[in-house]
Amino acid sequence: MEEHTVLLRLRPAKKLTPREAPSLQRRVSKTLPRSTLRITRGLIEIVTFTKPSKEQLRRLEEELGAKLEEYGEPDIEQLERSSCLLDTYTQLLRENRFWEAHVAGEAIWRRRGILGKHLAALAGAYAKAQEGLAEAARKILERALSDKELRSAASQECLFEELAKIYETGTGNPARCLDQEKLRRLLLGKKD
Repeated sequence: MEEHTVLLRLRPAKKLTPREAPSLQRRVSKTLPRSTLRITRGLIEIVTFTKPSKEQLRRLEEELGAKLEEYGEPDIEQLERSSCLLDTYTQLLRENRFWEAHVAGEAIWRRRGILGKHLAALAGAYAKAQEGLAEAARKILERALSDKELRSAASQECLFEELAKIYETGTGNPARCLDQEKLRRLLLGKKD
């Protein structure tokens, strides 16, 4: 079977929080075994690695009590070709598109080194919070902040506050906790 990365966004009939994501994930896994579910911006976001059939999509809508709003195969290569990945990364953080921000962080890592690895982990922590996995999210964020450069360009207290907010509501703005200009200098190898 050919591998695809498919991003689905569904609008639920009722308001959900990330706390509900683990139980929803168990239900979704029966229809789409290779998938990850997050609650974000009032939507159910599912990343799956197999292209779902029309019947699977119908079952998902029925099982989740939600209407499919977006279906697409993200152009990860285009994201990675972005001329200013840091701007793309922070915009994705602002938009609460943490899985895509994680992908952008990995591209920064490949281009600019270890700080990108920690930026990818930072976005991954928020994605885990949207998945309803608070403890895992906190541990990933702590690991990301073990990087001295990232700590110097971020408010740790602010990042943890945003993590709690995202776990509770599915939305937040961790980008506000980052000094983007300092990150840009660090990524370009310039010292303060």
